Amino acid sequence: MLPGSSGTQRRCSFSRTLGDKASPPLRRVSGQMIEEIFNRLCTDLYPNYRTLFVQAQYEQVINDYVNAMRDMSLKQRRGHSPLAGTKEALARRFSVGSVATFENRIQNEYASLMKGEWKGRGDQGVAEITLQLHPLEELLLGELRTSSEQRVLDERTVPILSANQTAELARSLGYRDEETLLVLQLLSARGYVRYDRQSNIIYLAQFGPDPAELRSRLKHVSLILIVFLQPVDNKASLPHYKLPNRSKGKDRSACARRRRFG
Repeated sequence: MLPGSSGTQRRCSFSRTLGDKASPPLRRVSGQMIEEIFNRLCTDLYPNYRTLFVQAQYEQVINDYVNAMRDMSLKQRRGHSPLAGTKEALARRFSVGSVATFENRIQNEYASLMKGEWKGRGDQGVAEITLQLHPLEELLLGELRTSSEQRVLDERTVPILSANQTAELARSLGYRDEETLLVLQLLSARGYVRYDRQSNIIYLAQFGPDPAELRSRLKHVSLILIVFLQPVDNKASLPHYKLPNRSKGKDRSACARRRRFG
């Protein structure tokens, strides 16, 4: 409630007429119009923000997602391979007892974390879902991969980010620290990052080849091959290699050995 204002005054001040004058028009009236204005300002300030506070029990929702990844392959966890099964089986895998509730969760709470395709009717109908990285996961993973800071951990040199760097980057995009911790939990479950408690850093820790990196390496090798396989028009540009001199006697003896054992 606004200080010094009654309900009637609020309804008059934030009326439908006032909302229609906004661009784009505001759909709500009274106190709800204030909330709509606030949400619109937040969207303008942080256009790339995708909340992880999807509901009051948001931690449990994310934990169900993380726990479901435990029995998945690395490719499935990272979204490079789909997960198929009956609707009922997939719902149970994510600790959801109702198929309808699971479908609703995919469309809402998991909208930034997976996409699904439903085939057939009923709980025994076939479904296929593909996990995907949250936008903040993609951003932090990209920053980590290109980080100039490196350290020897797990017997190899790896790029690192300090916890403070990670938090500040996420805050600049509108994320709260609680959301950043959830995202790091997701990245860890996908096998992308690890946390070094002693140094308070996160570092790249892949448990297998990453398709994105393999594609990048393949592209690099392809470019090298293209250069070396270019047709050469000018023979003079070819490098001149000189074979070592070999005596005729040695050549004849080699031929003799070849005939003897041939």
